[in-house]
Amino acid sequence: FLMIRRPPRSTLFPYTTLFRSLSDFAPSPALDAAQRQLGPFLKVQRTGMPWITVKRAFDESGTMIPPTGQKTFTSPNSLRLAHLLRRRSDAILTGSGTILADRPEFTVRHVPDHAGKLRFLVIADRTGRTTHEAADYADAARARGFEVIVTKDWRLELRALAARGVLEVLVEAGPRLSDAVLATEWDEQWTIRRTSSPEDEVVQKFR
Repeated sequence: FLMIRRPPRSTLFPYTTLFRSLSDFAPSPALDAAQRQLGPFLKVQRTGMPWITVKRAFDESGTMIPPTGQKTFTSPNSLRLAHLLRRRSDAILTGSGTILADRPEFTVRHVPDHAGKLRFLVIADRTGRTTHEAADYADAARARGFEVIVTKDWRLELRALAARGVLEVLVEAGPRLSDAVLATEWDEQWTIRRTSSPEDEVVQKFR
C-alpha cells in the first residue's frame, strides 16, 4: 500500500529552488521529488489520462501576447524554466491559433535534452485551420523530431496517448485553450508574471 501526500494547492518559491541544477528538474519544496515522479504514473493508472501541466506567461499589463516581432517577454530564468518543462514532457498540447500566429518550434534549446527523446505535438484544431493555412508546419515539426497529431478533441487524443505510454503533457497555448484545460483537466500549473524587477514572479500550483 502506497500513500501519496496531497500537495498544497499553491506554492510560491524563489528561482534558486528552480535553477539550483539545470540538469535535473527541481520540483516545489512542498512536493517530494519521489512523489512528483510517481504522480503521472499513478494518474494514468487511476484515470487513463496523462499528467497535464499548464504553463502560462503574462506581461505587466496581464496579456499573454508578446510584443510585435518577439516570441517572449519573460526573463532568461523563466525561459529556462519553460524549456525544463518541455524536456520533462512526453507531449505538447497547443492550439491552431498559436501555430498560425507564432509558428513555434517547441524544441528544447536552453537546457540539455534527453538524447533520442520522442515527443508528440498535439494541435487542437476544430476547424482544420492548421491543415489549410499552415500545411507546411506539420512537415517542419516532424523534421524536428515530433510526431504530429491534429485533433478536434484534445481530451480524447490525450487519453489515447496515455494508452500509448505518454505520462506527461505540457500545455503551451493561447488563452482560449489554456482556459479550457484549466476548467476541466489539469494537475500542475505554472504561472509566470513579468515584473519591473529583473526576475519574474513564478507561481506553481497543484490541483
